[in-house]
Amino acid sequence: MKKLIALFAVTTLASTAAMAGVALSGSANVSYDDDGSGASATTYDADLVVTGTNGATTLTAGYDIDGTAMNTTSAVLATTIGPVTISAD
Repeated sequence: MKKLIALFAVTTLASTAAMAGVALSGSANVSYDDDGSGASATTYDADLVVTGTNGATTLTAGYDIDGTAMNTTSAVLATTIGPVTISAD
């Protein structure tokens, strides 16, 4: 029974170590102009960076969101395999 519990603990630890991580960061700006007696206007601008990691591999993607349009500003994939580091953007 003790061997079974120890095996389960090692299996749980190994599967936990393989989990990926995701981080979100960025900034946003919203402006409202009541324009006096004219029509009001609202403008939006947001920048978002998504970073995902798993082991020695990292993917970082940047986005620019203006109003209803979302554009990719950057995407970089980097990984290390033995002594070699590979990066693609």
